Amino acid sequence: MQIGRNALLAVLAFVGVTAIAAVALVRMVPAADQGAPAGAGPTATTARVQPIATAATVRVPPTATPPVPRPTPAPAKPSDAYPRPPLPTPYPPLVGGALTFRVDSAERTKSVRPPMSSGPVAVAIGWWVVVAGTVQNTSSQPRKVVPADFRLRDGAGDTYSPSADPSVAAALAGKNDPSADDLPPGRAKALAMAFDVPVAATRFQLVLASENRAVDLGEPPVIATPAPRPSGSELGPTPPPKPTQGSPHPVPT
Repeated sequence: MQIGRNALLAVLAFVGVTAIAAVALVRMVPAADQGAPAGAGPTATTARVQPIATAATVRVPPTATPPVPRPTPAPAKPSDAYPRPPLPTPYPPLVGGALTFRVDSAERTKSVRPPMSSGPVAVAIGWWVVVAGTVQNTSSQPRKVVPADFRLRDGAGDTYSPSADPSVAAALAGKNDPSADDLPPGRAKALAMAFDVPVAATRFQLVLASENRAVDLGEPPVIATPAPRPSGSELGPTPPPKPTQGSPHPVPT
């Protein structure tokens, strides 16, 4: 009886120890398997895998774009930026009631001749004072404008009429408008005239005879008479042609 009771106690003690061990094992397994995927057995690994960074999560700093240089505009030329003023004339306009004469040039010379040919030379007794310019009809009616409408007055008060010599008219043909003398209202034309004055005369004025209005010319510069351009007849005989190499004809001497 005693032996049987001891055996029963031993069996109960073994069962108790086994139950305690089983309970302890059950408590350890959940703590070890925390974070394991669902359905994984007790052999599943418990190490946590760090997420791999993807391109969407990586921030790449933007590349700085260098500034594009703008072309520097070329500075404007003075002639492009500002219009050029008209060339000033040393003489004020001669303004009358019906005519306005603008002096372009005034000069003294001993003789006048056509510059493009060997025409007749008009020699002055003293000096030719040649005045050239533009005359405009400022009235409301057509007007006949001729050199005789003007006079030249010197510092002593002496007046001179323009020359009517045909050789003078031929010499000044390039400075005169060949149109008719009747000038329509508002129109203008070139006009030149020559006055034969004494050598000692000085300080000249151009006078509009019909109205006794004048413009100062001062002391016109002295201009040499231009040499005529030789025409074909003044070039001399045509020289004989030079022989070319192998020419069968001798050149006469």
